[in-house]
Amino acid sequence: MLNIILAQEAVKTQDMTQTLIMLAVIMGAFYLILWRPEQKKRKELDKKKASMQKGDKVIAMGIVGHVHKILDTTVVLNMVDGSKIEVLKGAITEIIPLSQASVETEKKD
Repeated sequence: MLNIILAQEAVKTQDMTQTLIMLAVIMGAFYLILWRPEQKKRKELDKKKASMQKGDKVIAMGIVGHVHKILDTTVVLNMVDGSKIEVLKGAITEIIPLSQASVETEKKD
């Protein structure tokens, strides 16, 4: 009887270690597949936001414009029709530097 109880306890601890190992493997996979690439993209975008200059082409929430003025937490964008709108820096999803934006417009023409 004692042997059966000891055997059951050994199986329980073995099952628990296998479960913990599988959880660690899954968490490691999530880190490598999802979190790490997203962190790299976020750091790259933050660097671009820090080096943003007047005239750069910006996409914010699907709105395309050129940077007119940079404030502390917001950016004023010039639209195609000449109007200006103010958007949060956090809403900016893509920044195309002025030199690269001018090359793209030349290719379209």
